[in-house]
Amino acid sequence: MPYISPPRREAYSLFKQAAKETRIDNPGELAYLICWACDQYVGGHLMEFSLLNGVVGVLESCKIEFVRNMLVPYEQGKQAGNGDVWRQE
Repeated sequence: MPYISPPRREAYSLFKQAAKETRIDNPGELAYLICWACDQYVGGHLMEFSLLNGVVGVLESCKIEFVRNMLVPYEQGKQAGNGDVWRQE
């Protein structure tokens, strides 16, 4: 996952604050916001394959980071509390 420098993060502070203050109630709203952000990015650049392919790569990287940082720890906690289904040899 690329981490941007603190000065660049500061450029997004108003956007991040507005996002914190606006509840996202369902997956449709989350998808809308993600698609909107992608559209904003694409709209600011020359439309070409490498740009579009880059967006797909970013979305895939975000998915991997979400799984690594959110889903895996959640599942490990559930396994610890409820037991595991997989053979343990």
